[in-house]
Amino acid sequence: MRLGIEFFDRAADVVAREMVGKRLVHRRKIAAITATEAYFADGDGASHLQQTQKAKRAREAFARGPGTIYIHFNHGWHCMDLIAGNGSVLLCAVALPAGKGPHKALVALGIGKGLHTVRVSDADSPVWLEDGPLIGNGLVVGLRNGVKAASELPLRFEVVND
Repeated sequence: MRLGIEFFDRAADVVAREMVGKRLVHRRKIAAITATEAYFADGDGASHLQQTQKAKRAREAFARGPGTIYIHFNHGWHCMDLIAGNGSVLLCAVALPAGKGPHKALVALGIGKGLHTVRVSDADSPVWLEDGPLIGNGLVVGLRNGVKAASELPLRFEVVND
């Protein structure tokens, strides 16, 4: 079952935590989400809304509201966030034969810049999230990777695989 706007219209850290284990679907390709990071729109120096060079593109996605895809170029790769009620959630890793990193996941699923500002919560969206079976052995909360600003915040959520 597709997740509706009510799933995304909550605090970014809550959405990020609950996205772990969900399935990302595009063109009959499915990947289980295994790691996410939360970013808050206000007061979070690592949020793209706070970074001048990325703010315009981020604002386009935020303007469309919760459940909207935000495709951006980061550390030399395309990445995908989903807009939440008060921020965004970075898709960090998925369970996928082609690899786990954010860029490899997008390539394997065929998700590109053309889907920037598409709302995954719309019934006719070509990309959506749905509930899936529980994966791993629980959830670990840690620090976000690769950020300098607000790096001390425990906003990374990841499946534990023992």
